Amino acid sequence: MNKKMIYMALALLMVTMSLLAQQVNDFTLTDANNNEVKLSDHLGKGIVILDFWATWCQPCMKLLPEMDKIQSEFEDVTILAINVDTPRLLNKAKAQVRSQKYSFLTLFDTNQTVMKRFQVTTIPHTFILDSTGKILFEHTGYSKGDEVELREKILSFLQNDEEETE
Repeated sequence: MNKKMIYMALALLMVTMSLLAQQVNDFTLTDANNNEVKLSDHLGKGIVILDFWATWCQPCMKLLPEMDKIQSEFEDVTILAINVDTPRLLNKAKAQVRSQKYSFLTLFDTNQTVMKRFQVTTIPHTFILDSTGKILFEHTGYSKGDEVELREKILSFLQNDEEETE
């Protein structure tokens, strides 16, 4: 590996590390029914998972059903699936969500302001937040089996949260 690649890898690692354990700022996006939804409305009730996705992203399309299963499995987990398709593809994204009848809440970030705020450059991109909005875990991409790691992280964070409240 040459020096330039090492510096780039270190810079990426530093950006990622700066995001972890950082409190996220509140944001408001619209859902499939054009209702405004605030992140803060879902904090304080357990873990919140933010999953950035798009209809043209095949790994995203494979991850969404896994997210749906996770949403059904965990009472103390709220999944906010944030679609980042352009306004031109908004109707396609809404149709996708309606046809699949996902149990999680889907929000639409057509101008990608929230995506940019979270420094998301690759999708799917998943963040796990604690009940205060602090980033506990971040993962990019999706390969079969990644959902196992996600479940393990969720269980670990929920267990730690229970121990802290006792």
